[in-house]
Amino acid sequence: MKHIDVDYHSIRERVKLGQTKLIWVKSTNNPADILTKSISADDFIRHRTEIGLDPEHDSDDEDEEEQVAQELDAPADGEPET
Repeated sequence: MKHIDVDYHSIRERVKLGQTKLIWVKSTNNPADILTKSISADDFIRHRTEIGLDPEHDSDDEDEEEQVAQELDAPADGEPET
């Protein structure tokens, strides 16, 4: 918790000195919200594209994608296979 206190007071001091300005951003305009809260499907799709996570991209290496998919599906060490 100590580092939170330091960060909080640092930001507070920067705002007081005019070095930082805090502004409120609507969820519909904030792409980071897809990582922090539930939003509508339309906003999710729009924000996903804005931050570069568009699933429509073409991969140059389909073999690598298949290998990664297999590794993700493989049981972790010590887990019995089902």
